[in-house]
Amino acid sequence: IPEAAPVAAARAGRSRTEDVVLSDTGREGVWELRVDTRHPTLFQRPNDHVPGMLLLEAARQAACLAAGPGGIVPAEASSRFHRYAEFGSPCWISAVILPE
Repeated sequence: IPEAAPVAAARAGRSRTEDVVLSDTGREGVWELRVDTRHPTLFQRPNDHVPGMLLLEAARQAACLAAGPGGIVPAEASSRFHRYAEFGSPCWISAVILPE
C-alpha cells in the first residue's frame, strides 16, 4: 500500500483520490508511481508485477499533470513495454510537453 501522498485528484484528471496513482517527487515532470493492490479496477487479479493497465493510467495522469490547469484530456496513446515494473522498487513516471 503506498505511503506517499497522492497528488490532488483534479490535477491528475481524476475526481476521486482513490484513483490517483502518482505522488509528487519535488522534481518537475517526474512523479512516483503509487501501487495500491486493493484498487478494484487496476488489480482485478493477483499479479507478481505492476500491471500494464496501472502504468498506462500513470502515463495518462502524468500527461494531465504536465499540461497543468486547463490542460488536456488524453484520448489516445501508443505504448511499448520493454521490461516489468516490480513491486517493492520505485517506479518513476515522467512527462514533458513537446513544442508544437
